[in-house]
Amino acid sequence: MATCIICHLGIIEGLDSSQDCPNDHLAHTDCLKEWLLHSSNCPHCREPYPDRVIAQFKEFIDQKETEKLASIENEVRKEEIKKMEQVASKIIFMKFIESIEILIKEGEFEYALSRLDLHNNGGISIQKGHDILFLKGKINYVRGRYDLAIN
Repeated sequence: MATCIICHLGIIEGLDSSQDCPNDHLAHTDCLKEWLLHSSNCPHCREPYPDRVIAQFKEFIDQKETEKLASIENEVRKEEIKKMEQVASKIIFMKFIESIEILIKEGEFEYALSRLDLHNNGGISIQKGHDILFLKGKINYVRGRYDLAIN
């Protein structure tokens, strides 16, 4: 009884469907179908499979490649969305900082501090936390509270 060169299980003539390479190395049809997704050469002798063998699995190979491409495109799309969300978050924070700067120029120190306190309560990055601390120090310095200028 011959064995499959891919899975090493026996190939029962008349029961199992099999294909052979140019050097007569047998493989189960299902095993070969999966193997051809990765290589068009025999796993044992590295000889290329004839076109007639590869043509039998063309539809299966094309379907798997389409699925793989769709999966990759989906992952790329998710990464792009994640990057856009990060950029949007940075822009929103920059607009927030800009609004605090406007409040400082208008002398609305208490309101600016309260907005900074509200914004500082959520989970924010270290850099954003430093920016908020800097603005609090700036507000306290501008309003003459030098003792609170450095937190």
